[in-house]
Amino acid sequence: MKRSLSSLANPRTLAQAGTGVVSLALAETVYKFHSFSLECLAFLATWAALFALVRRAAPARTVE
Repeated sequence: MKRSLSSLANPRTLAQAGTGVVSLALAETVYKFHSFSLECLAFLATWAALFALVRRAAPARTVE
C-alpha cells in the first residue's frame, strides 16, 4: 500500500506533529521529576492538552 506524502501532510497530522514538538521542548526544559515515568506521563498529558486546544481553536473543515 503506497501512500503519497501529501496524504500524510493533512491538517490533523501537522497539528499533532507541531504540538508534539512544542510539548517535547516544554518537557525537556521544565519537567524535572527525576523519574522517567512521571516525565513521560507529563509529556503525554501536555501533548494531549495542547492538541485539544489547537483542535478547539481551529475546528476541522469538511470538504463538500
